[in-house]
Amino acid sequence: MTTHLQRMRRVFLSIIVFLLLLATVWTRANADTAPVVGPETPVCPTYGPVPGNQDGVEIAGGSNGYLAVWQDTRSQNGSDIFGCRLGPNGEVLDNMGISISTVNGDQIDPSVAWNGQEYLVVWTDKRESLSHIYAARVRPTGEVLDPGGILLSGTVANQIAPKVASDTSGCLVVWQDTRGSSNDIYGCAVSSVGIVGRIYGIVTHADNEESPALAYNGSSYMVIWRDYRNSDSTDTDIYGCRVSKLGIRMTADALISSAGSTAGAAGAQLNPRICAIGTSFMAVWEDMRVNKINKDIYGARINYAGTLVDKSGIAICTASGDDEMPCVAYDGSKLLVSWRSRSDRYVKATRMSIEGGILDPVSIKVSGTTAGSTGIGVAAISGKFAVGWGTLNASNTDAVAAAITDSGSVVNKGGTTISIGLDNEQDYSVVFDGNVYTVVWSQPVSGVNKILGAQISASGEPLNEVPVNITSELAGNQIQPSIAWNGSKYLVVWSGSETYTETARDIRGYLLDSSLNTISTETIPICTNDEDQVHPCATSNNNNFIVLWEDIQTNTTPYTRDIYGAIISSTGTIPASMSVNTKAGNQLNPRVASDGTNYFAVWEDYRNGTSTGSSEIYGISITSAGVVQNTTGILFPATSINQTVPDVCFGGGNYFVTWSDYYAISGCRITPAGVKLDTNGISINTGPVQKTAPSVSWNGSAYRVVWEDYRSSQYGNSDIYFTTVGADGAVVASPETALVSDMYPQLKPRVFGSGMLFYSRLNNFVNCTMAVTLTDQETQEVDRISVAKDLPAGSLVRLSGKIVTAVFPGFFYIEESDRSSGIKVVSSEDAVVGTLVDVMGTLSVCDGERQINASESTALGVASDPLRAIGIRGDWIGGGKLNSYTPGITGGYGANNIGLLITTWGKVVANGANSFTIEVSTGTNVKVKSGTLTQPLTGKFVVITGISTCDANGGTISRAIRLREQEDIVVIK
Repeated sequence: MTTHLQRMRRVFLSIIVFLLLLATVWTRANADTAPVVGPETPVCPTYGPVPGNQDGVEIAGGSNGYLAVWQDTRSQNGSDIFGCRLGPNGEVLDNMGISISTVNGDQIDPSVAWNGQEYLVVWTDKRESLSHIYAARVRPTGEVLDPGGILLSGTVANQIAPKVASDTSGCLVVWQDTRGSSNDIYGCAVSSVGIVGRIYGIVTHADNEESPALAYNGSSYMVIWRDYRNSDSTDTDIYGCRVSKLGIRMTADALISSAGSTAGAAGAQLNPRICAIGTSFMAVWEDMRVNKINKDIYGARINYAGTLVDKSGIAICTASGDDEMPCVAYDGSKLLVSWRSRSDRYVKATRMSIEGGILDPVSIKVSGTTAGSTGIGVAAISGKFAVGWGTLNASNTDAVAAAITDSGSVVNKGGTTISIGLDNEQDYSVVFDGNVYTVVWSQPVSGVNKILGAQISASGEPLNEVPVNITSELAGNQIQPSIAWNGSKYLVVWSGSETYTETARDIRGYLLDSSLNTISTETIPICTNDEDQVHPCATSNNNNFIVLWEDIQTNTTPYTRDIYGAIISSTGTIPASMSVNTKAGNQLNPRVASDGTNYFAVWEDYRNGTSTGSSEIYGISITSAGVVQNTTGILFPATSINQTVPDVCFGGGNYFVTWSDYYAISGCRITPAGVKLDTNGISINTGPVQKTAPSVSWNGSAYRVVWEDYRSSQYGNSDIYFTTVGADGAVVASPETALVSDMYPQLKPRVFGSGMLFYSRLNNFVNCTMAVTLTDQETQEVDRISVAKDLPAGSLVRLSGKIVTAVFPGFFYIEESDRSSGIKVVSSEDAVVGTLVDVMGTLSVCDGERQINASESTALGVASDPLRAIGIRGDWIGGGKLNSYTPGITGGYGANNIGLLITTWGKVVANGANSFTIEVSTGTNVKVKSGTLTQPLTGKFVVITGISTCDANGGTISRAIRLREQEDIVVIK
């Protein structure tokens, strides 16, 4: 009876809660749904040698090819570590290169090894004031598992010149270390999953030990180095010792560079390298024993026990002049030794037998041009070698590689440039002619900037195999293009020079036919006054064109920029020029639109700027004849202290102007007669993060607005967000949607109401213009969360009867009743853990996590069986990639479980603001997002319950747990 009454009481309470919750239906009415985002299409990308210097090339052979790595200054902000996979014959497999480490500070001196499954890249890292040793794992697919790097050694001293070799499961890394009173050799093991072992002092004598190198012979490592112990008698020598897999030395020091006795060879021996030959080794080095002035290349074999075989050494190259920077590899039958000849600065090589015989008395010429002095890299796979080096150029240097067969033939004569990437597509502009989208941009071509163009079909398909070089016949640099269409012709304009000696930039243009061919070989000289004219903007009224630009014509000090313009006829004449605005202060970033007859221009204006440089948005009407209607201009609502980067379109009988308030996107409608319809402005989107570069278009019934949004927790990573404003000025109640969000910045979006989004993707420090289709949609009823996660960003979905598992300010989590999948729901409405809900909204991804931006959420009642957490090992948290839309943890594996309520355990190893870190297995940590909850002390073993989530930082998606309440933390001991 008691049990029956208790059951009845629970049922009664459930009915009451259900009725109360049913009365709360969270909706946002009149929602204009976000469009579905199609796949990205690069707009006719081209590839070539990257800018900056690429040198210090090292190579390792993998399962069916190589990984080459080098130090790279393409970012113009120090040196980074980049790489490229090569095929067996040296062919480039990564046209964009692989960014291995691009953190702040210099990263130099890379080395690389293959462990049978992945590559381990190590380097000297100067992200702090001292030089330390970092590493990253790279998969055979080119995926970098540790973009932020793994710290191997970070003491108070400097660590430099690392080298790495593999025992086919893990790796041993050695380096030159100054933690003592002299330069010593230290090292540590790194497992295949990136766990760092104990650091050991391998050679720590009173004299200096420098430039370590190592190789593995199947049972132990042989570490060799340049040693100063005999510097007073025979100068520096090459010494070595055997070392275990853990990094513990196994034998006493052995003299490698002897002269047939226990004494070192005369002169200096330096820059050693070594490779394994089965169970033995071959060491090579620079040797000055002959005349103590010029360097030769010598080598010697060392047996499995670490005993020197060739006690007088092997003279590999003793040509006149210096030969330097040797490197050696073994392909299973022969050795290849490569070096740089200092006399002619070419890379040369010779093959050797495993008995030490020289097979090429006349050395093989490997490079086609001169090589730099930052080193040579050599690697081998079965029957083939690869040699890498940096070129020696007057300006930028490139990383180059060549393949050499077992018979000594150079496959790609002179080498192939491997430090290639996307050509930088700068300052793109796009126009839709009713059939195709035409995109123009500025791009370096043979060292100078040209205006290139390409076309995309209305369905998003590229129409050009290679871009059209529109200004190929012009000298000088052309930048900042803008393009317009008048119904029969294009007008493309730019800022630039026509000769290489011009210092000031003019505004010029071409008329183009529908295939982007120039109609006249003569440019249109739109403005060629003294000083600079920059940032042109063009549009058409379906007959003539108008061009606006920033201009320094007043020649006053300090120079300020004003807005000038010109009307361009359909035949290329200039019937009218005008000064649009010449008030005090700068006027910048002009944009212009047409109602089909006349024009309306907007810009950011500093005439009323204070000492902080505050700007406002002004606009002005211009007739079809080029007459400026109001020389003072129309001031738009001051929605913040600083309004910048405006855009304007015409639709619904009015112009719509939008701009950035830094932390907000605002707008205002204005009639063709210049009457502002929204006297206080329209708040389109607000928030605590930067929002900029808005773009607006009319889709026939509403204004579509997109912008750069920096709400991602990954610093500097901007995404493209979207919302809609009705013709009446009302912002749709649906939450804004992230149309494009991933680990790369997306910049300068441009939306077309007809269904296309363009933006510039910043990848490896260059811009590539991307196009994606936008498809309007109806709500998709999906029965499971996993099905929703299979859909692209922007998909509007409805999920019914899901269980709320956690609630946080601004969002909550829902989960399937069978605990198979969960997802984050972004909503400002309240939710209750344990209740059933229906959710409707658009899908997106933010900081690596899929989410639903809810436009409607309805409470259905209390779940009959509230969910319990799933116990998961800490190193399985997050899991791997689910599909092309749903990423997982970088380097993660197993089922993707982001969004699920889980329980795990570990030891607290660090405490911080709003989070602490637990070690869940040796070398694997999980961030616990605790917010204001009381954190357990460092050293405590804890059981944690919370939502499996992730943390984006430096291009890496890391494991994380989000706690709900204090009871989610249980201290065991």
